[in-house]
Amino acid sequence: MKRILSPFWQKVSAFFGVIMLMTAVNQIFMLNLTGSVILENSYHYLLLGFGLMQMFIVSQPFANSSDSVAWYDLVFGVSCLLPCLYFAWHGRAITSEAWMVIPPHESITALSVLLCVLLLEGVRRTAGNVLLGICAFFMMYPLF
Repeated sequence: MKRILSPFWQKVSAFFGVIMLMTAVNQIFMLNLTGSVILENSYHYLLLGFGLMQMFIVSQPFANSSDSVAWYDLVFGVSCLLPCLYFAWHGRAITSEAWMVIPPHESITALSVLLCVLLLEGVRRTAGNVLLGICAFFMMYPLF
């Protein structure tokens, strides 16, 4: 469910929306506003981080929750944004050093698991428990 946001949170949400739009326009039209080419995986991490931050601001955790943005929503949002920014910054190393096969440190795996769990929470908030179950099943299926 969407919240009725105060003017401050509307501006914060609009800020993340504009950042996502600028990132997409920069990537699609190859404007190179950052001074270099953004790799595809870095681009996806940037969109994921900004989108999840915006989603945690806009969406209520439960149908009967209050319209104010709770502290844990901000913690969840920042907990999504920071790993995504880290992965976007290290996008070239992720690709060239095959972090998908062997991550360089256990903390990278912990950040990835945290991001997956928070992504599932975002799916639950926006699409409901049925899609959460389907996504969790297919997320866990390769592990067995």
